[in-house]
Amino acid sequence: MPDEVQTLILTINLGDDALPDEVNKATTQLYRELLASDADRVEKMRSDRLETGTKGDPITIGAIALALGAAAAPGVVEIVKDWLNRRHAVPVQVKIKLGDDEIELSGPASISAEEFEARAERVVALLKKYGQNPEG
Repeated sequence: MPDEVQTLILTINLGDDALPDEVNKATTQLYRELLASDADRVEKMRSDRLETGTKGDPITIGAIALALGAAAAPGVVEIVKDWLNRRHAVPVQVKIKLGDDEIELSGPASISAEEFEARAERVVALLKKYGQNPEG
């Protein structure tokens, strides 16, 4: 049976004091790394509408959409883990959302390797769960 493709939403949070440019730069860095993953689709999230007076592409700062199956999840989580561990100067959180379920990964090194692996396994389990029952 083929791997059922689901869409995950990754939200990057650099803290309340982060400037939009900092969040956009971090999001773009992670986005570029995720392009090398086995995900079927990787894209920056788009806003439904532009704010008044805003020019350009309506990209939601700090959000990436990934379409992938459970088989690609470990590689994606590894990319996120490596990216988080290189963010030495600023603590960062990446929330992975699928349906009503959400898993938070933090870095650098704010959780143990065992806890990180447990959360990574939860991402795979969620993809399998939603693949069998798209309603969640």
